[in-house]
Amino acid sequence: MGIITAVVGGMFRDILCNKIPQILKTEIYASACLAGGIFYYILKIIGVHQNIVIVSTVALVIAIRLISIRFDLSLPKTSI
Repeated sequence: MGIITAVVGGMFRDILCNKIPQILKTEIYASACLAGGIFYYILKIIGVHQNIVIVSTVALVIAIRLISIRFDLSLPKTSI
């Protein structure tokens, strides 16, 4: 759900602003959501308390995104 929200919401934002959607470039936000989903699932399997799972997952996704922005990290460009 997070990936769908990030991708579709970002695409709508960029299309309404008359820009090329970031997902078609090399942004990391969809990958950050995927990492958050996997992290959430692992914590749930381990049996961590629900509140800790939610807060730590949100913190991880935000941290990945902020680090990627701060250090100008991106995914490799594809030739589509």
